[in-house]
Amino acid sequence: TTSEIIRRQSTTHHYQAGTLVQLVLGFIANQAATGISADDIARHFCISRSHLDHCIREIADTTVQTLIIDARLKELKRLLRTTDKPIEEITRQLGWNSPNYPKNLFKRTYGMSMRDWRAKQAK
Repeated sequence: TTSEIIRRQSTTHHYQAGTLVQLVLGFIANQAATGISADDIARHFCISRSHLDHCIREIADTTVQTLIIDARLKELKRLLRTTDKPIEEITRQLGWNSPNYPKNLFKRTYGMSMRDWRAKQAK
């Protein structure tokens, strides 16, 4: 009998850690505003969540969740600066179910409320 190598989906995509991180960063930049999760990213790249976490920690010295949050906050600031949409509508648009978490996160990160930051940008 002859041996045959069977390719499973889990073995069809192999990325070097650096390449994977670059692809993940691009994916997050494009998709963070849609409410993606780390599990969504792992599924997209056909890798395990633990492998994704390991590569991000190794190369970027952070977590996948932190990268997603940073990208969402960046998009949040852009929308606050460029639109007149209500804050609650913007936070929902970015995938947060409740406006309280992003409001607290924004204030903790930037030292002011979204409303104050928006007003400061308008000057």
